[in-house]
Amino acid sequence: MASATPVITALMCVYNGAQVIPASIASILNQSFGDFELIIIDDGSTDETPEVLASYRDSRITVVRQEHCGVTAALQHGLERARGTFVARLDADDMASPDRFKQQVEFFRHHPETALVATDAVGEDQDGNVVWETDLPDEGVAIAWRLLWYNCIVHSSVMFRAACVRELGGYHRSLPYAQDYDLWLRIAAHFPIGIVKAPLVTYRVHHPSSITICHKNEQFEWLCHVQEEAISQINPHLRKRASDIRVLGAFLYLNGTPPPRLAEADELLHRLYTAFCASPFARSATSSSLQRIMREPYLRFAWEYFRQGHSAEGERCIHNALARGNGTPIIIPEDQLERGYDVVCRELTRKKDASLLLYQQHCTSAWQYFNRGSMRGFRHCLRRAWRLKWSVSLALMWLLSFVGKQFFDEINDILQQLSRLITSPRSLEGARQ
Repeated sequence: MASATPVITALMCVYNGAQVIPASIASILNQSFGDFELIIIDDGSTDETPEVLASYRDSRITVVRQEHCGVTAALQHGLERARGTFVARLDADDMASPDRFKQQVEFFRHHPETALVATDAVGEDQDGNVVWETDLPDEGVAIAWRLLWYNCIVHSSVMFRAACVRELGGYHRSLPYAQDYDLWLRIAAHFPIGIVKAPLVTYRVHHPSSITICHKNEQFEWLCHVQEEAISQINPHLRKRASDIRVLGAFLYLNGTPPPRLAEADELLHRLYTAFCASPFARSATSSSLQRIMREPYLRFAWEYFRQGHSAEGERCIHNALARGNGTPIIIPEDQLERGYDVVCRELTRKKDASLLLYQQHCTSAWQYFNRGSMRGFRHCLRRAWRLKWSVSLALMWLLSFVGKQFFDEINDILQQLSRLITSPRSLEGARQ
């Protein structure tokens, strides 16, 4: 039973979702963190949704029925009724993992300055197959940076502080679509945001009542409008380049096609980055955090410059990416493995105090060659790693992080058995018999 003032208000809006909402409600009621209320706004459903909702007798559930006004009005209505310190969103056709509330509340308690905490999410088709999975950055400023390029946050993954969102005016009723994108941008411009790096929400993409499916074109138009407003606020001169920014963002973060004029896109990237660093989005970010958000764009440009035959520009981008690195090796695209490996290692050799990262890069590239079936490349990378003379225990630790625990445990068991056979004459004699 929810307390008089619950910690969390779970907010769900539904319109003609009788077939899908029971699973969504169940995923909320089965949360391991129990101090919540569930407010469901029925936005004038004309199917069996009212009967489905009336069948629940759980005291934590409050059903509010209104005339059909659209999702934005329904969300704002629910926000006005919410009693919780935090509001957790879930669409009526999505599902939350059992520990979602627990992990997000723990993040808020450890980061009291944060106004919004998202999670990663998986998308499932009608057969329950995972068709995509998000992989958000683990720093709030990096998420804010991505928001300028596209709406990277799944609405159903979000939990936010109700007081902060009310201070900003909540969901803007003037937006029939992209109201979530608009809210994330406003929150990121005023408060720190965070991420729980786990896929704690399942986004179901198959149901015909999904807003994303039914109103795809209208939603895209409003997404463009919201994005253009955000870009204009940090640099009014870039608003006219919004369509180019969308193409570039798809290339950088969504595996989209390269921009037709790569050098111009490179210049546009730096203009937006400069504006971002001087904007409220970056108000509390450290210089190192701001540098790290450019690592991935630099690498994307590097590989494309190489593909187009611009080696000098590609090497420049790799140099800049390593200068803004986070101490982890680079995963090189398969079609650029030979060239990229040589350039990355050459750059790391020139860097001061980078021998450990160089060693890790050798090991990473070795396993890339192994997975590609190139034993020659695999042995070449391992020989270069061996020459750096790092300890065997460090090698095993790196293999553990890169190859995966299950494979590591199997190899470790085999090594232990071999070690016992070699070091124990009695065991060796038994093995011979």
